[in-house]
Amino acid sequence: MPIPMHGMRSSTSLASINELPNELLCLIFELAHETALLDFRRFFRHDKLTWTTAGTLLSLIWTLSSVSRRWRNLVHSMPSWWTVIPLIDWLHSPWTLEDFAKLSANRPLTLVTNVVDDKLRVRLNSLQTSEVLPRIHTVWIAAPSSARYDEEELSRVRDLVESLALPGLQHVVLHWLLICLDIEWVRNWVAVLARQLVSIQLYNTDLWPLHHHQSLPTMSFPRLDKLTFSRYYECVTSLLVHGVFPSLTELHLGLTLTTEVSSRTMPALRLLTMSAGREDSYRLPFVFLDAAPRLERVEFASRDDFCKELLLYRFHLGHQVPFVQAINAPSLKCLALRGGTLRLSALQKINEHRSALVAPPHDWDIKLEYVRLESDDEKPLPVWWAEQEECMLEEARLAR
Repeated sequence: MPIPMHGMRSSTSLASINELPNELLCLIFELAHETALLDFRRFFRHDKLTWTTAGTLLSLIWTLSSVSRRWRNLVHSMPSWWTVIPLIDWLHSPWTLEDFAKLSANRPLTLVTNVVDDKLRVRLNSLQTSEVLPRIHTVWIAAPSSARYDEEELSRVRDLVESLALPGLQHVVLHWLLICLDIEWVRNWVAVLARQLVSIQLYNTDLWPLHHHQSLPTMSFPRLDKLTFSRYYECVTSLLVHGVFPSLTELHLGLTLTTEVSSRTMPALRLLTMSAGREDSYRLPFVFLDAAPRLERVEFASRDDFCKELLLYRFHLGHQVPFVQAINAPSLKCLALRGGTLRLSALQKINEHRSALVAPPHDWDIKLEYVRLESDDEKPLPVWWAEQEECMLEEARLAR
């Protein structure tokens, strides 16, 4: 019969948390801080930044600092805890901007702001009088979706742009913003950012005008290394269509709802990730393989199970049909397929001649991640498959 343990205390009880060495406490603190930072990143997009809404992050610092002098000294000795600065009302905070600047030990800083803040100009003025501006390398800017097309929001964004001269800025994360590229000061702002940014992340952020690409100038991003979209659709295509990216190594398209891209060469691109949102999304990897001679890895996820098969079938055409050339993929090392199901016969067919399906011929891998293999009986081809095959063959004929 098991002995109930409730209320019992072991004679070899664990040491209390206060007896843990500083190194272990710091490790525990770091894990807690990472969790709080993730929560904060999810939350700041939806409301004004205040002591309350930034509380997940700031309250953790406050709570641990209040336990004891030892814990406060430990928190103050961890520079990474002080590198993310919410743009809040510092009159109601136990810390000042100067505290963050000092305790972050000259590390690069991340500034977080939400443009629905009706006191944004006041917050920005407080930044101007501090010493943190040159050290801000990353900026997160958000607006709730209901405010994206509001003139007042656009005015606040302009306040933000005109008030922050950030010579060290390298990374920008934008949530739920509308970037009106047909407005001169917006174009000028984007042009300045283009020259200095190393990474851009766009989450549900629209770039206007939508259907007048001819009115937008070509824009070079000489330092950009990583570009991320949450969704790649008509509202953001202008960035890829008009952008020049000589240093881009990673392109994350997110959910792809269009196949419109530029045919410009991307000489440094090595990684492409995407999630197919349309039946014809399988075409995009081939566009980038042709434009990016150093592309090594393609990660392709799909809600439509047969979209992955169309992708594989396009590779196989080069062996199956005499007039179809092998896919131009001189550096391809891995095609990773994610999610859903796949017919085993489709995989076996491409594996028989895999090296010969790319030009120049070389070995490359197909990796399945969370993909369930099925037989032809379990997963018969849909009625539209023959029509797709014919369309693919016609495109290949026209491309000769």
